[in-house]
Amino acid sequence: IHNLMGISKKALQPKMMAHYYQKLALVFWKSGNQLFHAAAVFKHFQLVRDMKKHLSPEETARMASRVLAACLCVPLPSHHPEFDRFIETERSPAEKMARL
Repeated sequence: IHNLMGISKKALQPKMMAHYYQKLALVFWKSGNQLFHAAAVFKHFQLVRDMKKHLSPEETARMASRVLAACLCVPLPSHHPEFDRFIETERSPAEKMARL
């Protein structure tokens, strides 16, 4: 879709771009990619803020809170990636008990 938008000679409407970034954020959230989800939510916030000149403070605060929450969901990288292969964080407690 991104390539099609780049090929298009017409300027895309901000409302359509805001809808695109809203759906893109949902795709990234469902796929577990929090970094790109946060970027898409932020871009959606920017487009809606620029598009609607008379946003209520409550609406702006709600959208800004969503951007903040999306940014806080991004996991921090490990300081010692060489140790990550020894740490088992993906297994459930039931799997650990069955292995014992």
